[in-house]
Amino acid sequence: MNSILISFLYHQLVLGFAFGFLAATGIYIILLAEEPSHIPKMIIHKPNVCFDKIATKNEKGTYQTSYSEFQKTYNKVKILFYLTILVFLLVAGISLLKK
Repeated sequence: MNSILISFLYHQLVLGFAFGFLAATGIYIILLAEEPSHIPKMIIHKPNVCFDKIATKNEKGTYQTSYSEFQKTYNKVKILFYLTILVFLLVAGISLLKK
């Protein structure tokens, strides 16, 4: 079983799909986010913690973006991240079943 899984993971089609799919998803996430360096924080942390770390205040001390706008972007990034993992696992599972 171990050798089958290793040969599957190193198969040219699986590696090509994985790299292409991850690259396309990464590009989409970068285009979706205003600041791409915030994406790892959005994936790892909860929304309220992430908002405190990311949001900037103006000179009056109020946040420049509302929490509801941030939460919409946060939810899009999280959904896209989980869908990426799900699609990859589905393709990998279907490929295993066909062997």
